Amino acid sequence: MQQEMMKLHAWLAKQGYGSRRYCENLIREGKVSVNGHKVGRLGERITPGLDDVEVSGEVVKEKAPKKSYFVLNKPKFTMSTHRDEDDRQTVFDLPSVKQVHKSLQFVGRLDYESEGMMLLTNDGDLNYKITHPSFHVEKEYLVLTNKKMSKPQMASIVEGIKIDKSKILAKGSIEYIASERLGKTIGGWYSIKIHEGRKRVIRKMFEALDLKVIRLVRVAIGPLKLSNHLKPGAIQKLSPRQLDAIRSCVGEN
Repeated sequence: MQQEMMKLHAWLAKQGYGSRRYCENLIREGKVSVNGHKVGRLGERITPGLDDVEVSGEVVKEKAPKKSYFVLNKPKFTMSTHRDEDDRQTVFDLPSVKQVHKSLQFVGRLDYESEGMMLLTNDGDLNYKITHPSFHVEKEYLVLTNKKMSKPQMASIVEGIKIDKSKILAKGSIEYIASERLGKTIGGWYSIKIHEGRKRVIRKMFEALDLKVIRLVRVAIGPLKLSNHLKPGAIQKLSPRQLDAIRSCVGEN
């Protein structure tokens, strides 16, 4: 995602050079340069992290943003992206998410129809470790299928299923939870736990078994569990204990 531009005087104030008005005066006095050129007018915009800024000949080092960690209960029919070409609602359009820092990124995509637990953070290193398969972070999903699974079908999930013409089999552990009447048929709820995150991997696994996924809800990421009290579309900060737990899960503690 392209870095957003920012007014120079506002960026300087953010780096601790004083109030915005004071930083405006620094620009008026010709003390500020961008990429080696003195700035002589207000309203100049820069791209943080790309443009080099100096004040009185001294290079301004950008302060690292405070790291933030949230859990979101993603509602159904919401895109896991900042902008959608078809103008569908995204997780960043949700009022709860708009209230927090807009530089947050989601950790682990959920498709448009899926729902449940999603982490939001500006900690790129932790994001990478949670999502990369080499760190083996387990994700748990509750899946409602259009009909109950047979024992051979459940065994196929454990043994592995070939999807996307890949040589790597998609597999996980699976447990029957309960049945649910779906009109004239009886569907089944299952808990499935996997480590990988290929696009629509769970839906494709069930499709390969001639089963249709009616609902797909992520309820856990590593040691973190989705709270029953967190309503769809709502977010909450990770507690220090939760943050320590997920960091330990990827070997950071």
